[in-house]
Amino acid sequence: MSFDFRKTTAVFGGSFNPPHLGHAQAIQGLLKNPGVERVLVMPSYGTPLKKVSVTFEQRMEMAQVAFQSIHPVEVSDFERTHRTQFTWQLLEQLGPQIGDLAFVIGTDQFAKLDQWAKFPEVMGMCDWIILLRKPTTLDSVQPLLAKYAAQGLLKSTGNRDEYTVLGKRLKLVETDAIEASSTLIRERMALNQAEQVTHLLAPEVKDYLVRNGIYG
Repeated sequence: MSFDFRKTTAVFGGSFNPPHLGHAQAIQGLLKNPGVERVLVMPSYGTPLKKVSVTFEQRMEMAQVAFQSIHPVEVSDFERTHRTQFTWQLLEQLGPQIGDLAFVIGTDQFAKLDQWAKFPEVMGMCDWIILLRKPTTLDSVQPLLAKYAAQGLLKSTGNRDEYTVLGKRLKLVETDAIEASSTLIRERMALNQAEQVTHLLAPEVKDYLVRNGIYG
């Protein structure tokens, strides 16, 4: 029997610098597979492994503009109001408020989990949804899954896309979200080459960037 996420809130975090169509498509996909109840979009306030040049307020506004037509989705400033810097801090404070919570990450983050603060304890603080963006497939992540299984973290449920981790659920979800690079968007906008990345941005986000002179 497969995991049931119909009463689950998916927490979709990131710097959103800027939010692009790949983000929007991934969020829409979560509402269909694994079929979560809602998505809580959470711009990061402090990002230990990244440097962010745009203000938190601007990234919040861009996320609200980018995802305003997707329902049920909420853009939250929880990280700012609670001054969380690490995922374990976020989950420790947010978990009791939500209850049925799944944290969403990509395979790039999944591969670097051992760099996270309070690893592996953090894996037992909530359920997890791992997004596999094309060309990543279930087959291609098998070595990574085997690595975590060898460490005693993952246990198979019998389904290739579902595991348990420290008593919590972990679901691998293939997504049709387009490949988009926030770094590329920032670089092209800084060079006044917005036309080269227009296909990666919602029109409202592009207008926001141009109107506010962000990136260049």
